[in-house]
Amino acid sequence: WYINGEYIGPSGSDSKRIREFLELTSSSTSAVMVPLTYEKLRFGFILVEADSPFAPRFWELIRDFSAALYSVRLMTTLRANRALEEATKAAETARAESERSYEALKLSQEELRRTQAELVESSRLAGIGEMARDILHKVGNTLNSVNTSVGVLRSEEHTSELQSHH
Repeated sequence: WYINGEYIGPSGSDSKRIREFLELTSSSTSAVMVPLTYEKLRFGFILVEADSPFAPRFWELIRDFSAALYSVRLMTTLRANRALEEATKAAETARAESERSYEALKLSQEELRRTQAELVESSRLAGIGEMARDILHKVGNTLNSVNTSVGVLRSEEHTSELQSHH
């Protein structure tokens, strides 16, 4: 950087702009070039030139302008950080809600599995009960038939005994 033709700072990639600055201000008595940067990224320059030397008030204005730019950058950074924090909190809240929903879903699935197992067991027991009822019904019918036949045979035996005694 150069002020009033005196080198005061870095060169390198800025050397072309510095040469242009010197060419533009060669007829001026005083000139200053203020770089505009953000996070090591240069995005422009402010060129101030005058036909007479800069008054002390000018340097105060440059200092105040620089402080204002810094304040704007700081406020922008703070706003960006706040927005990032809010987005992070929202993402964490969404993640926590998702985890709760996932856990609730897992519990619901487990309850569904238990209910299905109970339903299968109930169905199996109902089938066994129906089969037992059918078997008992057939055994009962057979026993009833045997009982009836025994009753008939006893009755005939008793009748036959009575006739043989007479």
